[in-house]
Amino acid sequence: MNTSKHIEEEDKISLFSLIDLVVSKIYYVIGITTILSLLGFIYLQNSESEYVSIIPFKQVDQNSLSNFLAINNILDDFEENSGISINSEKVFELFLTEFSSKQAFYDIYFNNYKNEIKDISKLNKKIFQEIKKFRVEGTNNLLFPYFIQFNTNKPDQDIENLKQGIKKINFLVYKKIVQELSTFSSTLKTKKQESIKQLENKLKIQENSYKQNLKIKIKHLEEHAAIARSLNISDNDSHFSISGVEIVATEFDYLRGYTALEKEINILQKRDSALIAEYDQIYADILTDIIREKTNFQDYERLEIALNNTNGDTFRSIDINLDQANFNKVGQPKIIILFVIIICSFLISSICVIFYTNYLVYRNNLKK
Repeated sequence: MNTSKHIEEEDKISLFSLIDLVVSKIYYVIGITTILSLLGFIYLQNSESEYVSIIPFKQVDQNSLSNFLAINNILDDFEENSGISINSEKVFELFLTEFSSKQAFYDIYFNNYKNEIKDISKLNKKIFQEIKKFRVEGTNNLLFPYFIQFNTNKPDQDIENLKQGIKKINFLVYKKIVQELSTFSSTLKTKKQESIKQLENKLKIQENSYKQNLKIKIKHLEEHAAIARSLNISDNDSHFSISGVEIVATEFDYLRGYTALEKEINILQKRDSALIAEYDQIYADILTDIIREKTNFQDYERLEIALNNTNGDTFRSIDINLDQANFNKVGQPKIIILFVIIICSFLISSICVIFYTNYLVYRNNLKK
């Protein structure tokens, strides 16, 4: 019982002795604390705060899409349109596809770090670490349904890089739209050219068929005119009944008389080949189809001209709204961190003073 009481008294004496020791060496403690605190303060001042950046997209710039207004009007006239048109939804969908690949940001960050990091593998690792932080998120905000979120300790630099990247992505979107429409137009032009060629061949066949039939008919009428002249049948346009059946003279055309037959022969021989459509309905229908196909073909040429008149340098349909941007610091405020540094510095200083003083006492005791 006396032993435990003695130990408690020694513990109390040891604790107060440590406090007295710290107080007696307070100037050393304050000096070390001040030095450590200053070092911590300098570190905090030079360290860059990390931010969570949230920047919404602006609504699609309809003025940029006005470049494609004439194109949409042409596309509406296409029979084969199949819903192809340039609208804000399509542009934003293409933008998100290009943005997700992050390729537009590679060159930007490569130029930022190429002088700082010489090793290619380390440079690529740093670049991919930087560019993968940009991500697109969705919200329930109807005005700004999408935003870009990223963590950064260099917000100004990353925003500038982001703006450059978005400009490049817009140009890639423009090129993709033009390429898609050019492919669409080129494919349909090829189909139309083939269709027109087939119709023209069909028209030629029908023209030859008509001319052949015309020759046959003229020859037929000439033969019957000769028969009528031999029978001295001058003129008779009446219908004749043979075996009780009324017919229009065909194999009996000579019964119409050579005067009427020769008159018809003269008319048929003077027919203008350019006016075949007036005499042959099949020929007329084919010619109508060719005219329609050629009109569509001209629409594709109009589309190509309209595409050439668009300007990719001025196409900036998707942009970020910096007026609605939020930058939230990650972690505790610096004042709290500095306070913690001061407390820790004081404790470390006190422990160092205690250990060093005890070490001196121990060394002196050894010398004695």
